[in-house]
Amino acid sequence: MEEKNQAEVRFPSITIRSVLVGVLVSAFGAASAQIFMFKPVMLHVHSLFVQLACLTIGNLAARVPGPRIWNPGQFSIREATFSSVMAAAGSASALSIEMIGVRVLLFHEKPKVLYSLIVMLSSQMIGYGWAGLLCPLFVFPANVAFPSVLPSVTLFRSMYAAGDLKKKQISFFKKALIGISIYEIFPTYVAPCLQAISPWCLVLPKVPSIGNLFGGSRVGQGLGFLELSLDWSILGAGGPLFTPLAAQVSTLLSSLSMRLPFISFSLLDQKGQVYNTSAVLNPDGTENRQAVEELGTPFFSTTYILGKAFVCFAASAAFTTAVLQKRSTIMDVIKRKRTIIDPDREICRKLKDFPMWGFGAIACISISLAFIALRIENSGLSNVGLLCALLISFVLSLASGFFYGTTGVRLHTSPIVQMLGGLFFPGNAAGTMCFTMYGASTGKKILTKVLPKTNKLMQKTNSITFDVVIGQIIGTFVGVLINFLVMLSILSCERDALLSPAGNGVFSGLHLASFQAQSITWGIFGKRLYTHGGLYSFVPYFLAAGFVVPFLLFFLHRIFPKLSLDKINIALFAGTFYECVTSGFTLRMVFGFISQFYWKRYYKDWYKNYNYILSAALDGGTQIAVVLLTFLLQGGAGFTAKFPNYFLNPASGPRDYCYAGSKDTKNE
Repeated sequence: MEEKNQAEVRFPSITIRSVLVGVLVSAFGAASAQIFMFKPVMLHVHSLFVQLACLTIGNLAARVPGPRIWNPGQFSIREATFSSVMAAAGSASALSIEMIGVRVLLFHEKPKVLYSLIVMLSSQMIGYGWAGLLCPLFVFPANVAFPSVLPSVTLFRSMYAAGDLKKKQISFFKKALIGISIYEIFPTYVAPCLQAISPWCLVLPKVPSIGNLFGGSRVGQGLGFLELSLDWSILGAGGPLFTPLAAQVSTLLSSLSMRLPFISFSLLDQKGQVYNTSAVLNPDGTENRQAVEELGTPFFSTTYILGKAFVCFAASAAFTTAVLQKRSTIMDVIKRKRTIIDPDREICRKLKDFPMWGFGAIACISISLAFIALRIENSGLSNVGLLCALLISFVLSLASGFFYGTTGVRLHTSPIVQMLGGLFFPGNAAGTMCFTMYGASTGKKILTKVLPKTNKLMQKTNSITFDVVIGQIIGTFVGVLINFLVMLSILSCERDALLSPAGNGVFSGLHLASFQAQSITWGIFGKRLYTHGGLYSFVPYFLAAGFVVPFLLFFLHRIFPKLSLDKINIALFAGTFYECVTSGFTLRMVFGFISQFYWKRYYKDWYKNYNYILSAALDGGTQIAVVLLTFLLQGGAGFTAKFPNYFLNPASGPRDYCYAGSKDTKNE
């Protein structure tokens, strides 16, 4: 171990080329993540793509001759880890963008640069402070493994292993990346009909029932039954090449039983039109009682509110499911029984460690920035409210981080935080949005990005903790700046498309509309709609039921063990009842079965060496094509070059030629 440690010291993490590689990949990842927030289907930046991109560009940089300060030798695993940490921090779309985007797009406010940047930085950096303080609980112990980080660790180690396998993997990655980048030009720009192919709609394009059953190219269009999509930006959103087969089977069962497309993301008035949210809000984000009396109480489409109810059910059921399935591991950690420190932690401890007080300082400085943001702009959230949100964020981070690290189950806490925000700040939509951002988004940042993808990865690759924290900070600054610039560009150039309920096929404001609708219903109409006697009073009961139902399955399994009821993940089942765009479901399940069953069972070596690399290449190449096309040809930077209309690029109507009634608008 000592010999390995001395070998690591000879290779510094922070070099000129590792910083440049990290900044370059961070900028691309941030732009890609931000663009997909304004797409009908959100495709996240694949962590394996980030790592492979850093490795590939770093190896190219190592071939450039120069002084030792530029080229100290081979692009080492610690340089690659540092660049990947920067890129992972930067490529995560700033979660506060939802709140800022809603205020600019839907509340018609002018973007305030200083306020926006402070909010984005503070919400991101608070997550890093929390994550660092939680390292002794979640990163250092060996029995908190974070299953999602294991493929990344395997990738790094295999890429720096001796033999021809490394060269073959890199070559395979490059070929797949280039191939999918070229191919994606067709479904994204040249032939959009490849996004959704429905033979039934081609035969009977004017029959409404056929469109409702087999259509799925647009947001909320139909069920997309047996519809085929040849666009990886839609297929890859479900992670078919790395999502476990059991999870995909649960998705299949829920889809066969009741698939609920988003018919509308917006609040609706009594006539079924989009509710005038601007009228019911005062300039400070509080309730305009006179306007509410005139317009009446809003409502959601039936499928949308049912979907939200199941999301609440899934959030609480995931908690109970994780407790039941990993109860022995959880009790061992709580009792500090057989708690074994990760051997890689022992190696890192001998290197330059980042002190705990440093993480505390990061958290304190970031919290101070959050309070400054409240002073700069009327956010609708009081100082006490911000403190409550931060306290809830820390508590939920403890729970969700612990369960994700030991079980691999993510707890979606946003519904819970939105509910608490509505109860704490009734009649205040702006306050509820800000409360949700600091209460839920910060915890989500810790859960999905910081703990597994940086802190645990850093430890497994024996990197210096101090260097990793520096990389996180640099990457966050780069990512926040790129996120903000891309958001302003798209909001300015594609405002009409983002305000349209169905979008224009290229851009969609559904994620912002959903966030706004939830904030207003909980903040302004929470007591009217969700308390006892309200129209949607059943939603909180779904949240409560989620805690109980897994216990019923647990006891039934004890009574009838042959039924294998313990294999049913009721949380996953409930959380996948609906999708935004349904055209990709059929082929996504086919690819998932091929990867997670056929290859994994009959081609084990190929699966082990190439499956995750293929997934990263397909996601990364798709993102490269989409980013370039968005800014160069599809209006992301203000310039639009439309491809001529023909059969595979219709001028109007859904791209699968299914009946869509009044939603048949021009495809821009």
